This record gives sequence, structure tokens and C-alpha cells, in this order.
Amino acid sequence: MLLPTAAAAQTTGAAAQTTGNLETLTDVRQSAALSAHQSPDLDVRTGFAGSGVQIVTGSDASNVMVTLSRNWDSSSGGNANFNSGSLVLTAPIDNKDRKEGAFLTEGGLPNSYSVQLSLARTWVPAETPLPASLEVRRSIFHAARERCVSAALTANARTACATADADDLMGHISQSERKQLRDSFLDQPLYRVGISGTVGQREFQFRQLADFSKASTRRTEFSVSAFAGLSPGSVAAYLGIGYEYRRQYKDVAAQTLCPTPATGAVQECFTAPFGEPTRQVDSTIFGVVRWQGQFSLGGGTAVPLGLEIRAGYDTRDDIFGVSIPVYFLSDGNGLRGGVRLDWQDVEDKDERFGLRVFVGTSFNLFGG
Repeated sequence: MLLPTAAAAQTTGAAAQTTGNLETLTDVRQSAALSAHQSPDLDVRTGFAGSGVQIVTGSDASNVMVTLSRNWDSSSGGNANFNSGSLVLTAPIDNKDRKEGAFLTEGGLPNSYSVQLSLARTWVPAETPLPASLEVRRSIFHAARERCVSAALTANARTACATADADDLMGHISQSERKQLRDSFLDQPLYRVGISGTVGQREFQFRQLADFSKASTRRTEFSVSAFAGLSPGSVAAYLGIGYEYRRQYKDVAAQTLCPTPATGAVQECFTAPFGEPTRQVDSTIFGVVRWQGQFSLGGGTAVPLGLEIRAGYDTRDDIFGVSIPVYFLSDGNGLRGGVRLDWQDVEDKDERFGLRVFVGTSFNLFGG
């Protein structure tokens, strides 16, 4: 439907540029959803946002991860829908002291040469607005319709204005009204579901018990997971649950053994794992909370902060674990690094705690 927008076309174009090209009501809803739920540097609608290189290092293991991410818009009808896919390549830099598999709450195979593929869908369903929000929209579109009629030069044009839908009237909405219109959608929840699969290989060094000779072997490891979560419209936070099945391997416990020396020879002893690695299977239910905001330093100064708390329970081995990454390093375009504390309820004290420093890919409110 063509409406009399000759007088408003130039101002409409300027408003669209300054408010993110909000040409339709769906654009307005999507912009509101993203501003309420997403990090400034990660747009789930389109492009390769989220791609990058991340380096994680700790006292017992280090790795580098390369992420290739693709996001696309599949909105239709009253729903705003976004899809995302990512490919993550992981390579251990140094894990000579890491005898176990990954921490329970790490996810994937961070100690293996691995490839991970993830697919997710995010959507804002057609909503039922709050009364106050609905009144704001009615007022804006009523004023837009009156301006449309006033600008009409013919009876047919005035009739077209009187029956125009919301998208047709967007050309008669000012920049300030577009901002008010977008803000009226900020109370919407956003939902996300996804799946992920990882496969990798890891090499193990050990000694043969028969003759104490050095040996090595490779093992193929894998994990599959699924998750679902939501973000309330009132705050930049994410609440999620999920499940992961993971098969990995770990060294057998190291021993100090001494072969029988030949007559007259010096006794020689070896401390090492004796025997091939054993299989370790995790069947983990996990929950995650993420939050993004600012931490006040006083005097009107604040720094951006991203926080995640992930808790997992391995139903096979009756093990509980918690991971707490804190993002506080920023490059001006978003949060890019920080520290992570891992803890799990296992007997080996060397595998109970972990402290990591990471830098690279940005904080993702919807990481799964």
C-alpha cells in the first residue's frame, strides 16, 4: 500500500538510520529484544559476530580455541526468530600436568584436539503487551495516522491512511517516537534452545608394566549436549538448563615401580602411569545463570562486568561441580577476558580445584 509520505520521507530515512533502520514493526521488536538481552558487540540477527580466538591458561593445562560463528534472521509472522551456528576448533597448548579429563562443568573436550559444532534458535514470541506499553503504541500510531491523513492530497490517499497497518504508518513516526515504540517492547522475554556435538582425539603417554618401556596411544573422545533457557525482558540475564553426555579418557594413577635389576646393576625406579588410559563417562545435568551489567567503583565510575555461574551434577558418578567465569577485561567493543574458577567434588585434590585466565572471544549471554 502506497501512502502520502512525500513530506515525511526524508525525516523517516534519517530516523531509520539513527534508530537502527527500524522500517517495520518487526524491526522495532527485534531491536528491542536485542538491546534488552544481548551484549553490545554480539548481534544474534546476522553476520559473523562471536567469531574469534580465545586462549585459556591455568596451572595444569592451556589451550587455544578458534570460533567461527554465523547468525541469521528467520523471523516470520508475529515472531522474531534468530538462528546461530558455530564451529569451534580446540588445540591443547600444554596439558602435561592434566591427567584427568575436562572439569565436569567445562563442557566439550577442552583437553583434546577437537571440533565442536553447535546450532541454536532464539525467538521472541508474539507477545501480549502490558497495558501501559499498549497505550504508548496506540498513542504513537494514532498520531502517525493523523499526520498521514493531513499529508494526503486526494480522497483515495486519505482513505489509504485511514486503513493503513502499522508497517505502512512507520514512515510517519518521528525518531523520538520510534525510540518510545522500541522501549515499549523491552518487557518481552526471549527464549533459546540448542544442541552441540564435539569429537576429538587425545594422546596419552604411559609405561608398559611387563618391561617398563615407554608407550603411547590415542583415544577418540566425544560429547553431545542440549540446552534450553530464557532471558527476562527486565534485565540482561540468562537462565538455562541442559544435559551433556561425554566420553573421555584419563591416565591411570601414577605409581613408582622398580624393576628387578640385573646382577651388579644400579637399581632404577620409574614414576609414571603403568597401563593404558581408562574410560571416563559423564552424564551431567547442568544449570547456568549469566548476568551482564556494570560494577560501580564510586565517584560516578563504573566498569562493565559479565558473570556466569554454572553448576553440574554427574548422575553416573555422583559428582557435583561448579564453574564461575568472571569477565572484566574489555577492549572497548565488549568484554573479552577474565578469570574462571572451577571446583568439583572429587577425591583427588589436584583435580578438585582449577583457576584459569582467559582472553579472546566476547562474553555471550546465550552461550548455552
